[in-house]
Amino acid sequence: MAITKDQWALIEKELSGYFGSVKLSLDGRELTLKKEHFSDNQLCIVVYIDGQWCAAWSNEKSEEFDPLTRRVWWEKKSRLYSHQRKAKIIKSFGKRKAKEYFPQLDKTSSYWMPFFMSFRTLKGVLSKEKTLELISIGYQSSTTITAPEGGQVEEVESETPH
Repeated sequence: MAITKDQWALIEKELSGYFGSVKLSLDGRELTLKKEHFSDNQLCIVVYIDGQWCAAWSNEKSEEFDPLTRRVWWEKKSRLYSHQRKAKIIKSFGKRKAKEYFPQLDKTSSYWMPFFMSFRTLKGVLSKEKTLELISIGYQSSTTITAPEGGQVEEVESETPH
């Protein structure tokens, strides 16, 4: 069952602050969305697959490749030559000679990243998944405190790990 409009609103609210955590399920795998520090004065939303992320999962040539990354991470594309540099090369050599001397003039490379700078981008990627389900919103406590009959408070570990 896909995530409803109301659930997306709750997820956005949780991830709009400085800290936030949301757990989702997709085809039997657990996705964790966490708001984390990315760089100086910048936060991002990180998509963890089964509680972790590894850059090698997005590389098709790697033994650790995970096809789920293509569905839940975003594709970052970059050009070998910027538009300005390409224009200067074409102006200097002409179109035909530029293609001859610089055969990779139009080449682009892409890689997949688990970091989302905005909720809107994250929602755009994940909303395509029809089997995505919401598990929990917010950080889940791994300990509970109980008071026995004697009135003393003791700490008891819960069975669900963080």
